Order: sequence, then C-alpha cells, then structure tokens
Amino acid sequence: MQAHNIVIRGVFVAASIAMSSAAHASLGGLHQSVALDQSQMHANRQTTTGQLFTTERLTLENGAHVTEYVNRDDVVFAVTWHGPAMPDLQQLLGSYAQRAYDGAKAFRAAHSAIGPVVVSASDLVVQTGGHMRAYWGRAWLPNAVPASLNVQDIQ
Repeated sequence: MQAHNIVIRGVFVAASIAMSSAAHASLGGLHQSVALDQSQMHANRQTTTGQLFTTERLTLENGAHVTEYVNRDDVVFAVTWHGPAMPDLQQLLGSYAQRAYDGAKAFRAAHSAIGPVVVSASDLVVQTGGHMRAYWGRAWLPNAVPASLNVQDIQ
C-alpha cells in the first residue's frame, strides 16, 4: 500500500517539475488549443458537441483516455483521465498544477497515505487515485461549470 502513496506523490512531483513546459490546452485554457494536446499526447480525438458544453475525448497510444470539457465561453472547465498510466498533469492542469500538488501534499498529511486524493477549494476541485495500470482522476473549475450540469456527470 505504501507503493500507492509513492506513486501518487511521484505523479504530483513530476507535474510540478514540468512547470517549465510550454502552455497547452489545460484547465481554464481556451478550446482551440485542444489540438495541441492531441499532438503533444499523440492521441486520437473525438469531439462531441452538446447544448451545454463540448467534450474532446483524446485516446492516447497507451490506451489511456483524457476528456476535456469546454463550456459555451470556449473555456476548458473540466478534465478527466483514466488508463494504465497517468497523463501529463502539468499539461492538463496548467496553472492549477502547483495548487493540485500542494493540495495533495496537505491531503496526505491529514489523511491516510493510501487511497484517493481530494483537493477542494472554491475555485478548483481535483480528485485522483488508482494503482499501477489503472489510474483515474478529474479536475474542474466550479465557477466555470455550466449551471445546469451536475459535476457528478463529469466522468
């Protein structure tokens, strides 16, 4: 079980080290840059447009899936991921990556060293967990989520 804790910490450490990487379509970013994520992640892309938001589902070469949710203001308000390896969280969380790392560190200090991590603030929510070959997570900006969308539907 301690290996799980090391993996989660390692993911967030790697994300914070990558802070110097170029900006990508990330949480809070604009819709048109999703194409850059597709290119950087070497992914196939499927777009679904609905009344409240658009989803951009990226399927990575390793079988992982990343979904970016874009509101009517053209802003990425949520991202989700699941698969055999963690995606580049710096790329997905952008300017929120350091806060996610700091929040995860504080969560681990206050809770068990195993199990999912939850970071919750008025302007950012991150939930992540998993184990080797089965990682998952989601992050969203509560103030940017369309009013009639239930955050439980962000999968």
